[in-house]
Amino acid sequence: QYFIKLTMVIELAGEEDKLRLEEHQPRIVDAFQSYLRDQSRGDLVGKAGAERVRLEFLTVVNDHMAPARARNVLFNKILLQ
Repeated sequence: QYFIKLTMVIELAGEEDKLRLEEHQPRIVDAFQSYLRDQSRGDLVGKAGAERVRLEFLTVVNDHMAPARARNVLFNKILLQ
């Protein structure tokens, strides 16, 4: 069993996409949590693990916000215990 705490910033393609992100936030957070539950600790460790998570989160955000788009997901903090 492990614990992960993430803080991130989602860069949007346009300022007008902010409302769309807020509207879909509950489903996006749920998808993030579902993804993380399916990962082993080893899948999340290191630079490669963080990059996999970042790309998956970007895909999740863009899938839920379509046709609006996010440019990037940036991690402010990753704590894995």
